Amino acid sequence: AKANEKMDSQVNLVYNALVSVGKAVTASELIAETDLTALKNDSGVVSTQKVSAMLKKLKEQGKVESYTDKKKTYFKVVD
Repeated sequence: AKANEKMDSQVNLVYNALVSVGKAVTASELIAETDLTALKNDSGVVSTQKVSAMLKKLKEQGKVESYTDKKKTYFKVVD
């Protein structure tokens, strides 16, 4: 259960970051434009894969929508 709580707080962090950006962004743009240091892995890096996974989870929850343009996936908060 502890791992789930950590996951939930990380998902919330990603959601709040997306809200603060206020536009559709890719996972890597979200990392570049917001403070997601809490998501750093053991190497001290915020991985795009991890953030993408959080964004997909938010999409499953209906909080985020995505579209693909030129092979890049953009995420934005559902209004």
